[in-house]
Amino acid sequence: LKPPWLKVGSGLRTRILVGDSSLHFPREATNMAGGCGCAIFCTLMSGLAVPLMLFFGYLCATESPMIEIPEKQKPDAGKGCFMAAALYGLTFVAAYMSLQSSRKASAREAPLLQTNSS
Repeated sequence: LKPPWLKVGSGLRTRILVGDSSLHFPREATNMAGGCGCAIFCTLMSGLAVPLMLFFGYLCATESPMIEIPEKQKPDAGKGCFMAAALYGLTFVAAYMSLQSSRKASAREAPLLQTNSS
């Protein structure tokens, strides 16, 4: 089921009707927003999370007073932060590789030209 305000037109454009006005987007832009936009978001978020988790892990491992949790739990919390940083690092690598492969694929596509054979 499609929402009543979303109508996909034929051809190369997608048409979204909102009230009395309508917005037109090229189909390429709407397709890119789903795949490439997610990869960009994941790359940025995991790229920021890795140093933050490493910093939190360092603070917990050195039992810094800047982290307000019980002293007994700080070593385990530090290990958890380091493991989270590693997982965010894997996410960064996967999202970055996905982003690069989608850009290479679009650069390799050659436009088809119609020739008149007379």
